Amino acid sequence: MSSIEFSKQQKVKLLNDGYASLAPEEIIDRVLVQAKRPIISTKFGPYAEFFIQMVTRKIPSIPVLWVDTGFLTQAFIDNATRLIEKYHLNIHIQRPKNEVINKYLKDGIPICEARFSTYQQEVKVAPFHAGLTALKPDYWFTGIQKHQTSYRSNLNIFSNYQDDIIRVAPLFNFKNIHIEEHTEFTQKHIKTFLDTTKKSYHSECGIHFS
Repeated sequence: MSSIEFSKQQKVKLLNDGYASLAPEEIIDRVLVQAKRPIISTKFGPYAEFFIQMVTRKIPSIPVLWVDTGFLTQAFIDNATRLIEKYHLNIHIQRPKNEVINKYLKDGIPICEARFSTYQQEVKVAPFHAGLTALKPDYWFTGIQKHQTSYRSNLNIFSNYQDDIIRVAPLFNFKNIHIEEHTEFTQKHIKTFLDTTKKSYHSECGIHFS
């Protein structure tokens, strides 16, 4: 008897319907059973450790994709160094081309919308896509949450990304108050994590647009 073939859209719908009531750890466990080339991504923000340890304790060698844009504040760099060493992460770092970094070091980060979008594409999105091309994941774990931006509120635990990647957000329905219980950073320190690829805290850096 032949197995039933589902389209990617059908598969994502089935996953969302079946996993909606599961805890983040259960979602991770079930995805890892079927994933062949899973990865996680992080920018090493103040809540990153909670998400990273949740996944890596299941599969310590999972590739971790990080885009070092060249414009990260020291808080991101320090946290990345700490977590890479603490969890012995299988880190895969992508960076913009040198000429791109030099251009924005010389001219500054643009303010107008059109030029800022180009800046996002060149320093964050293009390196991120290069990382995906190199790693060829079938499942991509991300720490995004539903309440963070208006765009993310229209996603789900599982969503399609590009042609052959399923994005998995185990913490999608979590609230920050829960994660704050698992971070060592004070509110004052958290404010030093300034993402220069975002216009504001509740805007997108560009990588989640599929």
